[in-house]
Amino acid sequence: MSHYRNIGVTLAAATVIFSAGTASAQTLRVSGSATVSDSLMVPHKAEIEFSAGLAIEVQSSGSGDGIRALIDGAAEIAMISAPLPDVVRSLNETSPGSVDANGLVAHEIGIDHVAFVIHPTNPVRSLTSAQLYDILSGRITDWSEVGGLRMPIRLLVEAPGSGVRSAVESHMAARGTALAAETFVPYAPMVVRAVSENVDMLGIASLANVNASVDPLSTDADMVLHLFLVTRGAPDREAGAVIEAARSFWQRQNGGHS
Repeated sequence: MSHYRNIGVTLAAATVIFSAGTASAQTLRVSGSATVSDSLMVPHKAEIEFSAGLAIEVQSSGSGDGIRALIDGAAEIAMISAPLPDVVRSLNETSPGSVDANGLVAHEIGIDHVAFVIHPTNPVRSLTSAQLYDILSGRITDWSEVGGLRMPIRLLVEAPGSGVRSAVESHMAARGTALAAETFVPYAPMVVRAVSENVDMLGIASLANVNASVDPLSTDADMVLHLFLVTRGAPDREAGAVIEAARSFWQRQNGGHS
C-alpha cells in the first residue's frame, strides 16, 4: 500500500465559500469538485442563478467532500469531476464502507481534460503516453529518463476520493496499472500552486485549473474528465433548475458540446 504525505495545506484553509450575492427565499447549497466550481459554478454563478431563478451557495473543495456533504445533508447538490462509481470506490478504498452511494443520482453537465503540469523552468516539454504511464505507475522515477535534468520526479496529485485523481486511477486500471503517487494535496487548484514553486514536481490537475504559473506537458495520452452534479434521488424542482441551467451554460460556452 502506498504511503501518502500531505504537503501541509489544511482543509480549513483550503475551503472557499462563495455565497449568493442577493437575498433569496430559496438558496441551494452546492459542494464539491474544484474543477466544476472553478470552470463553471463560480465564474458563471450569476448567470446560473438568473436562469434557475434562485440563489446558490457554492463550496469549492473536492469531489469526495462534495459526496460526503450531500450524504450528510450539508448540501443539496454535489459537484464531481469523475463518474460517481469511481469517486465512491476511491473513497471506500481509503476508508472501507465509509460511503454508501445508494440513492445518489449523477447528472452529467459537461467534460474537461486532465492536465499534467510542470514548473516553467523544467526543460521537458512533452511525454509520450508510454512515458507518462510509466511515470504515473512508478516505473520511471527521474526526469533524466525522459530527457530532463537529473532529479527525482515528485508526482503530485489530489487526495484519494477527488475527481481528477479518481479519473486518472480509472484510466490506469484499464491498462492494468496503478497510480504510484506518494505526495498529495486536498484539491486540484493546490496542485498547480505547489508545482509553480517546485521544479521537480509533475502535477495532475484539471485543464480548468491550469494558469500561467505552470506549463502543461504535451502528451498523446488524452484523459477526459466527465463533470457531474449529483443529487439524493431525483432532483426536486429547484435542484433540477440549477442542473439544467448549469448544463445549458456549459454547452453554450463550449459551442454546443457537452
